[in-house]
Amino acid sequence: PFRCAGAGLVVVDDASADGAAHRGVAEEHGATYLRRDRPGGPAAARDDGIAAVTTPVVAVIDSDCEVSEGAGRWWDAPLRLLSDERTAAVAPRIRTPIGPRLLQRYEALRSPLDLGADPARVSPGTRVSYVPAAALLLRTDRYRAVGGFDRDLRVGEDVDLIWQLVASGHRVRFEPTVTFEHPARPGVLGWIRQRFDYGTSAAPLEIRHPGQVAPVRCSPWSAAGWTAVAVGHPVIGLGILGASAALLPRRLVDIPRGEALRLAVSGHGSAGAQLARAAVRVWWPALVVMSTGSSRARRILAASVAVTAAQVAVDARRQDPSLGIGSLAAVAGMGVLDDMAYGLGVWSGCMRTRSARALLPRFPRSSHRF
Repeated sequence: PFRCAGAGLVVVDDASADGAAHRGVAEEHGATYLRRDRPGGPAAARDDGIAAVTTPVVAVIDSDCEVSEGAGRWWDAPLRLLSDERTAAVAPRIRTPIGPRLLQRYEALRSPLDLGADPARVSPGTRVSYVPAAALLLRTDRYRAVGGFDRDLRVGEDVDLIWQLVASGHRVRFEPTVTFEHPARPGVLGWIRQRFDYGTSAAPLEIRHPGQVAPVRCSPWSAAGWTAVAVGHPVIGLGILGASAALLPRRLVDIPRGEALRLAVSGHGSAGAQLARAAVRVWWPALVVMSTGSSRARRILAASVAVTAAQVAVDARRQDPSLGIGSLAAVAGMGVLDDMAYGLGVWSGCMRTRSARALLPRFPRSSHRF
């Protein structure tokens, strides 16, 4: 299909064990074959491939990604978006094909590569804060202007690139009308290692993009209220949450009081769920250590696991109403394991970079006043 579109094709072999076979397949399809003598990871391989490109637009596609069946001229929609000079990159939706194994079913529901069915402008801190580079269309000059993929990053290089483009004033779009399929890891151990590796990117990304990798973003009043509840002072905590909710309508003068109160309560609830998930996804190693001598820490960890598992189950049931109790329990368990593996990676990355900033919550300045 690329040749029908008048496009060239470059295959980058990142020091595979069977270069001759890969070269043969590339040449059979008229592709330019580039081989790296030493493995450098996705960033280096993609960067080498883009260095050989002379076209104004380039698509980077991982070898294990396939365009969904029946997609036809899948590049048409992304190219229309790239016709806007302000747009530097467009990403399709990446989905995991559903299969008989639990891991395949889980990934089909909760893959971190799948960012949903709704188009979005990509920006840190928004609903779609990043897009993976498993399949990504780029304006070549914009890519080169920001320095391309950071070759020092083995994981998170795609997030770094997207945030560089956004910080430089360019637009990045998520276009889910185009779908690629990406298989799940073949085994649970490989899947856990993948999630651990994803977590290791948090600390270096936080160093490069301060404040963008916070495990929690919420009002300090929400954080103070839920923290008070968690440490055993529910009256104080609920008082903080109630007072801040009651005072919010004074700030939202253009919104009816009832709606403002609903927003306040919803915001506090969302913040509580965020804090519970952060306890499982990022802070659990510290809570486990504290639990050896504190029953309160054990209760906080247990409650956070329960809230996180419930969130996973509710979200999975919303996506697939046919899931039974057993399947929902299995998916919820996988969700907790997913978060814990990622969190262990976050701590590992923090130790490697000697920076704990990726562990710290962030309180937006606009939320500091009642």
